[in-house]
Formats: sequence, structure tokens, C-alpha cells
Amino acid sequence: MPRHAATSTERATEALRRLEKMGGEATLPEVLAPEDARPLLGERWYDSARMLDALPGVRITGGVWRCDRTTFLNWLREMCNATTN
Repeated sequence: MPRHAATSTERATEALRRLEKMGGEATLPEVLAPEDARPLLGERWYDSARMLDALPGVRITGGVWRCDRTTFLNWLREMCNATTN
């Protein structure tokens, strides 16, 4: 039987767990770049969210993405508390 796709809430919860294992919020730079978010979100979720323009922060022409640390963390926390996925 195929594994069910993780919900946004499950993915965000896992991302916050990964962050804690990596040393916590203070280990993130003040402004995140893709190389900072991918290890937390995972390649598939990051790429899907980027393509759907669902990531917080700004996306500049050419695919450059940046996000303030506080905004990114608040987004993850909101996803953890979401009731619809």
C-alpha cells in the first residue's frame, strides 16, 4: 500500500523538529536563502512550495528567494496550527 502524502501540518511539525535537532532558531541566519530552508523543509516540499509561490518572503525574477527568519518561523508555526491542509 502506498504511503499517504504528508499534510502541511505534518511537514511543518517535522521541519520544526529538524530545526531543534540542528540547534534551534538562533542557528538560522536573519535572512534565509534556499540553502537554509531546504534542509528543514526537504527538497520536495521546498521545490513544490517555491513553484506554487507558497513560500513566505520574496521571490525575485530568476528564482532567487529570500525570507526574514521571523517570518519563516511564524509561517511554519501557522502551518503547524492549520486545521485544513
